[in-house]
Amino acid sequence: MMVSFFDQFASPSFLGIPLIAVAIALPWVLFPTPPSRWVNNRLITVQTWLLTGLPINLYFLLTKGDMNEHCCYPRQQYFSTLLTHKAFSRMPSRLQH
Repeated sequence: MMVSFFDQFASPSFLGIPLIAVAIALPWVLFPTPPSRWVNNRLITVQTWLLTGLPINLYFLLTKGDMNEHCCYPRQQYFSTLLTHKAFSRMPSRLQH
């Protein structure tokens, strides 16, 4: 079988299941939206606390230092802040009643 240069960009799969589908579906499986009749239990409380606290700590690391100093890599800081915000902005809202 001949391998081309573009085979390295193929989506990896395991047992015929593309791993990108697993990576996209896993957060919805791990953090389901609880029904309104559920009482807040320890698991939901810890998940909500971690999902709301993690972005705060990530933002703190990005803005660490004097606010007037310019970052060595302003584009890197901008894109990492943007990606962090997009990744975590909707997750906590799914866990609230």
